[in-house]
Order: sequence, then C-alpha cells, then structure tokens
Amino acid sequence: MASPGSISDASRVVKSLLKGVPPSPALLPDGLLDAVAGLSSARGRVSKLMGFERLLVTLRHREPDRVPCCPIVAGGGRRLTGHTYAEFSTDPAAAAESFLAAFDMIGGEIVVPLVDLSVEAADFGQEMVYPENSTAHPEYSRPLVKDVDGYRKLRPVDFRNAERMLAAVKMLEIMLPRVGMRGVVGGFAFGPLGVLNMMRGSGEMFRDCVNHPAEVMAALDAITGVLVEYVEAQCDAGVIIVVLDTLFASYNGLSKELWEKIEGPFARQLAEAIRRGRHLLRRPDTEHGAGSHKLRSPARRLRRQEGAQAALRRPGRADGADRYAASELWDTVRSDGGVQEADRRPRAGRRIHTGPRVRVPHERAA
Repeated sequence: MASPGSISDASRVVKSLLKGVPPSPALLPDGLLDAVAGLSSARGRVSKLMGFERLLVTLRHREPDRVPCCPIVAGGGRRLTGHTYAEFSTDPAAAAESFLAAFDMIGGEIVVPLVDLSVEAADFGQEMVYPENSTAHPEYSRPLVKDVDGYRKLRPVDFRNAERMLAAVKMLEIMLPRVGMRGVVGGFAFGPLGVLNMMRGSGEMFRDCVNHPAEVMAALDAITGVLVEYVEAQCDAGVIIVVLDTLFASYNGLSKELWEKIEGPFARQLAEAIRRGRHLLRRPDTEHGAGSHKLRSPARRLRRQEGAQAALRRPGRADGADRYAASELWDTVRSDGGVQEADRRPRAGRRIHTGPRVRVPHERAA
C-alpha cells in the first residue's frame, strides 16, 4: 500500500508535468531517476537533450550530450530588453523579461535569477539607491545598523509586506512556465550574514563577528526566520532548486571556524527549510567547502590565509564604495580584532565590493 507521502509526491510530480515545468528529482525514486537518466543519455548520443534532461543525466552520473552550464547573467539581460537598471531592480515583469531574453540568447541548464544582493535588506528597512545604469545598493552613508547596539534592535519583518522579496517570487512565477522543460529556474537567497552586511557594512560587521558575536547572532536570528519564509515562498512558486549564497564562508570573508559559529547554525535552518519541501539546495563554492543536496561540485579549492577572519583595505573613495584592485594593500582582521598587514595581494583585475568604507586602525608605513 502506498504511503501518504509517496502519494503526495506523485501528485506534485503530476502537477509539475501538467504545468510543463520540471518536477523536483527529490520527489522521484532513485531507480526511476536512473532509468530516465540512462535513456536520456542514450538519446543524447544521437540528438540534442532538453536542459532538464541534461541536468538530470549529469546529476545521476551519466554522460550527457554536452557539459551542462549555469550562466550568471544578473542585470546583463536588461541590455537585451532595453530596461533601465532601476526598472530591472523594482519591476518583477521587467526582471523576468530580462532573464528570459538572456536565457533565450545564451542557453544553459539553470537560470539563476539574481537581481542584486540588497533585495532582503531593503525589506528590513535599509535605505536603498536605485541607479539607472548600475546595480541597486544600500545608501552606504546611512546603514540601518549603525552600531553594536543596533544588532539587537533589528526585528523580523512581516513577509506579507516584504515588497522586494515578494517581487522576486512574482518574477519566478512569470519565468517558470516560459522556460518550461528547456531548463531549470532556480530560486535565490542571500545568506543571513550577507543580508546583515548590507545593513551594517563589511568592515564593521567583520570586527563585530570577532568582538561581539552574541550581538551579531541575535540579528541573524531575526533575519533567518524571514529568510525561511522567503525560500519557502520560492519553493511554493515552483522552483526545484534554491541557491543559498553564503558569501562570507569564502576565504575573503570569515575563517571556517568563525563562520561555522556565527552563520553556520542559521544557514542550516535555511537548508532544512529547502529540503523539507523536497527541493534541491545548491550552495555556491566557497573556500570552506562547496555544499549541496543531491548536487556535488567537482571543484575543490585550497584554503588560504589560515586563521584570517577577513580581508580589508583602508578607505579611499569619497563615496564610501571601496574596491580591491591589484595595486592596493590588503589587510587582515585577526581573531583578536586587530589588523595585520597581509603578505599577499588580490589577483590582477579582481574587484570586490565591500559596502561602506572600512576603517583600519593603523596607518600605512611611510
């Protein structure tokens, strides 16, 4: 006798197929997935596979007709539709059309609808700037969390009134039937520490992670509950994979030990929320290990700067938007909260946006 869970899973698979969108592989038994992947792999030797087929064949470790890919287009697609960046950032229909235009031109197996990294922070009340021809960003001179006391003042917001997050969900609802079986439309959520960074600024937040971890984690607790609702809404919209961007798990963020202490427990809550819906979780590769659910990245990166908590540079630009460049000095915030000059420089041409300007408590040697 079939269990209620298996009947529910089968119903969800049928509903997805009737809508013309891929069902989540997590809803299907392994034997069936292997059989379908084997047939698709064989067909791929003589004909072109659909995007979802190609992804499934790869996930089940069979040979596809070509290597699947996942272009990260972000706001580039708006150049194809003629929308301003402000329209792309605030209008879900404009964003959907931009991503679809890029998908039609470039292809790929997974569409990652990354609008910008300030979507969640804006709904918590962070003042935003929407340039006509550049990525939306916080008003750096007016961070929502102004000091250490501000972390505990941060409160969860009512997701029903979360304008930008709801717009992102609406964008997914527009894109899913348009992409159909040609590929997979993924969801996207910035990790809670990344969201907090947009409301505090990297330099201050990194130091606070070292010197005031309890306060930082209190804010992350308030943020994570809302993010759980956000990823659940994306899953309900029909996505079968959610990208969870734990940006500061990378080597230019926090050390492995500090990240696991500060953001790790909250990232786990989000991962569990995604898996409860029988969806796939994809976490971008980071220095501290790439993680996924039924997805395994072949990339393995060497850890660098052992013991370093964060890579920072001294303030320079008048607008507060500091950037790394090949000729600039990197400094390192150590576990004691002090700053020590690093013995390396960023790779040539690398640029990383750090938000509000970082103030380093020592002067450059003459």
